[in-house]
Amino acid sequence: MKLLRVLLIGALALLAGCDQEPPSPTPTRVVSGPTLEASPVILPVIPSVPPLDVGQSDLTAASLPRGAELPPLEQGTRVPGAISQSIVITLANGDQHPGDLFAPAGGGITPGVLLLSGAATDWGDLPALLRDAGLTVLVTPIPAGATTADFDSMLTSLGETSDPGHLAVVGIDAGADAALVGCAASRRCDAAALIRPSSAALINLMPSFNPRPLLAAARPDDGQSSALAQSLIEAADGDKLLVALPGQDLDAASAAAVVAWLIRQMA
Repeated sequence: MKLLRVLLIGALALLAGCDQEPPSPTPTRVVSGPTLEASPVILPVIPSVPPLDVGQSDLTAASLPRGAELPPLEQGTRVPGAISQSIVITLANGDQHPGDLFAPAGGGITPGVLLLSGAATDWGDLPALLRDAGLTVLVTPIPAGATTADFDSMLTSLGETSDPGHLAVVGIDAGADAALVGCAASRRCDAAALIRPSSAALINLMPSFNPRPLLAAARPDDGQSSALAQSLIEAADGDKLLVALPGQDLDAASAAAVVAWLIRQMA
């Protein structure tokens, strides 16, 4: 027993002499050689990718039935607060034709009006007045080499963004002649307004156009256009209105008369 006690005391003395410093929780690592220099920072220039022409894979086009027309396709960025948007229309032969779409501020499905003109015609305030009256307006020049199929495509395209059962066409100068030619061939056209028509052959189209509503406008001192407008109104069987233009341009009073007449026809 005495020997055991001596051995325990000796063991305790040996343990007391040991280093009791706790180990480091994070071991340190010594690098034996020089470190590598950091690689330079590279900021690659990513090239811009042009828009993809998806063609028949476009979901809008793919969802249309056979023989249907594409709606007007917006071009560029929509400008906040703008009352119109640049668009393109797909014609019967597949060509893209430019135009401007005026959608009513209140939105919804409203009657549509196609404004058809020569290349450099200034419509003045008429598109905005029609839009403010709650109509959807498509302004476009006559396509080069236009056919009645192209005219029907424009009306059908307009009908994709408006009420296809209430579509009117307003033509001015060469657009007036094209408007009656197209309306006589297309039952999609519910009414026509001809401003300064010029082709005497238009009178032969009235049997095909009747009994739909017709407005004709011309300056009284413009002998050919004035006489033609009068003859067209006399040949019309439906609601009709002859407007005397005071000058070369479509003045505010004449524009207001056209707007009021169209609203009555589209009601």
